[in-house]
Amino acid sequence: MQRGFSFIELVVVLSILAILAAVAVPQIGDSVTVRELEDVAQQLASDIRWTQQETINRTADMTSPMITFYPTGYAIEAGLGNRLKPFTKFPNSVQLVGTTSPISFKLDGKPVTGTTISLQSRSKPTLFRYVIVLQTTGRIRVVNSL
Repeated sequence: MQRGFSFIELVVVLSILAILAAVAVPQIGDSVTVRELEDVAQQLASDIRWTQQETINRTADMTSPMITFYPTGYAIEAGLGNRLKPFTKFPNSVQLVGTTSPISFKLDGKPVTGTTISLQSRSKPTLFRYVIVLQTTGRIRVVNSL
């Protein structure tokens, strides 16, 4: 009757576990990168929708809110220095691509100009998410490719 495992059996099992871990770790890292990029895009779309609704709720004599973009994030403001929400900072793994003009809406909820905001992963430069604001309808959506 054998009690325990032989040294060779332990080495084989540990080798198999090491190979499985080496394969799984990069996959986990990629999924975290994709998740962060997706979260930022969804949060931005949500804040754009919130700004759109805030504009609809205001009267013509009130200053309409707008989203202003900066290299590190964006702010929702109604007039100079009047922030309606705290500054939203992009995580270090996500960057805004290109220059984006401020987003504002008319009282009927349609944007002043349509726009596409491009967000890119810093660790995977081929990974993008796009937040699209349609000028004709005011619809806001997040897509993986254009």
